[in-house]
Amino acid sequence: MFAGMAIELACYKGSIERANLMKRIFWAVWLVFLVISCSNEGLCARTAKNEGRIGDLLVTVNNVRLTPASGGRSAGFHAVTFEVVLKNVGKEALCPTLRARLEESYGLEDSGTFKFRDSQLTHSDMGLFVLISRMLPGDELQGDLAFDKIRDGVDPIKLWIELSRASGGNLGCSDARPMRPISTEIKILVRDVPRVQGGD
Repeated sequence: MFAGMAIELACYKGSIERANLMKRIFWAVWLVFLVISCSNEGLCARTAKNEGRIGDLLVTVNNVRLTPASGGRSAGFHAVTFEVVLKNVGKEALCPTLRARLEESYGLEDSGTFKFRDSQLTHSDMGLFVLISRMLPGDELQGDLAFDKIRDGVDPIKLWIELSRASGGNLGCSDARPMRPISTEIKILVRDVPRVQGGD
C-alpha cells in the first residue's frame, strides 16, 4: 500500500516537473521570437508619436495644414494636407502599394491622395493608392498626403497609412510572400502632428 502511494506521489511530482519544464520552454521560445522581431523589424524601437513603421518602411508625418478647398463648388469645405516622408530603413529594395484614410469627427472617413516630389519612383492608381517601385535602402520620398474636401466643422482625428490588400502584406519587389510577419498599417493621432498655418 505504502509502495503504491510512493509510486503515485513520484508520478505526480514528475508530471509537475514536466509541466514546469514545458512552461519554461514556452517562455524561452517566446522571448527568442520577441528578440528576433525587435532586431529585424524594429518593433520594439521607440518611435516619435508622429511616425511609425510598416516593416522596413519608416513613415514620418512632419506637419499638417488646413486650407480652404480649391476648385468649383468648394464652399463649406476645406483641405487637410499632411507633409510625409517615407524612408527605406532596411537592407532590401521596397515596392509597397499604399493607401491612406483619415478618421474624422461624427464618424466620417475620407481617402487621401499621395503627391510625392520624386515622381520617377511613384505613380498613382486612380488616386486611391500610390505604387512605389524600386525604393533602395536609404532612399527617401518626400511629399504631401492630401484630403481635399473635408466639410467645415469636421475635425481630423486619426491618420491611417496602410499596405493595400492587393500587396498581400508584402513590401518587397517580388511576388514572394514575406518570410516574417510585419505590421501592415500605422495609425497616427492628428493631435500629435505639428500644425502649420495654411495658405489662403
